[in-house]
Amino acid sequence: MDFKELPQKIETEIFKLHKKRYRKETYKYIIEGIICINELLNAGIEPFYVVCSDEFINSEKSVDILSKLKKIKVPIYTISTKTFEKMVDTVSPQGIFCVAPMKFIPMETALKKQDSKILILDRMSDPGNLGTIIRSAAAFNFSGIFILSNSVELYNMKVIRSALGSHLHIPILYDIEANFVLDTLKEKEFKIFAAVPSDGEPYYSVLNKKDKIAIIIGNEHHGIDPEILKNDYIKKIRIPLNPKIESLNAAVSASVIMAFLQL
Repeated sequence: MDFKELPQKIETEIFKLHKKRYRKETYKYIIEGIICINELLNAGIEPFYVVCSDEFINSEKSVDILSKLKKIKVPIYTISTKTFEKMVDTVSPQGIFCVAPMKFIPMETALKKQDSKILILDRMSDPGNLGTIIRSAAAFNFSGIFILSNSVELYNMKVIRSALGSHLHIPILYDIEANFVLDTLKEKEFKIFAAVPSDGEPYYSVLNKKDKIAIIIGNEHHGIDPEILKNDYIKKIRIPLNPKIESLNAAVSASVIMAFLQL
């Protein structure tokens, strides 16, 4: 298999793609690791190019994925392991990443379903949590996700790595304003619930799986924006806990509620 030397122009672009602004301008992003690239290919999306470390190229784990990439004639560049580590923010990188086009699954169909289940993420600041929530939402067959503009960006490298390619299988709108989302869901006759640590009804006593439902999950430390909670059409729900435990991680809370709605 022929491997190319990484051109300076491509190297410059890769470092630019670490910045949200450049990703937004070009509709390109970095997706790292064998599982994520396999998910990309399974979704029918061809990367612009692939970058591998020399250590990865010479390992057995590279055989299958490189064979798939060869079939679709994607340019594959090889660099030293030391240089590769500078290009990603992973502590122990697998040795392969690609630059791919952003592809969006339309949200409109998801909003029309009679039993649609939507997740709204407010002030989500931890990339690992966001990626895990996206993976859970895809796993539990949620209809779509709105990521509000005060949250970490969907295409942040840590988010994509934590999501493990699941962002390719569910409609997601990100960097979007709360008022627009809430007004849209009200217009579509969704029942909107806010997950809070206390003062809410137990989630299993108020959520009806047959309804069109939107669940708001808030910041890991500060919860949901109080301005959102002022809306009287939003009902508060909580997960009953052992009184010795103050609260659950945002990703765990979201997963518990999503699992209940789809079981």
